[in-house]
Amino acid sequence: MPKSIHENLMSGLRQHLTPAQVEAVLDSYTIGKVAFTLNGYKAIVPDLTPTEEEVIVTNLKLAREQAVAFKNMKEISAVFEIYKD
Repeated sequence: MPKSIHENLMSGLRQHLTPAQVEAVLDSYTIGKVAFTLNGYKAIVPDLTPTEEEVIVTNLKLAREQAVAFKNMKEISAVFEIYKD
């Protein structure tokens, strides 16, 4: 998806929806990958600090926003893989 279209999509969502609704739309589109992946991190590293968790969540949310440009789960998952490292 061209950057301008992505920006228009996100701008439109943010203009017409509350932040919580935007989160819900993005979570729905990516089938809850932020929470799922965060839970995976917590299972591997149960003593994550709040700062570490915040960084992980921020990165996963960036991945989620980028993932809306893709149409299938394989492509969406590939975007999340970039942010897992």
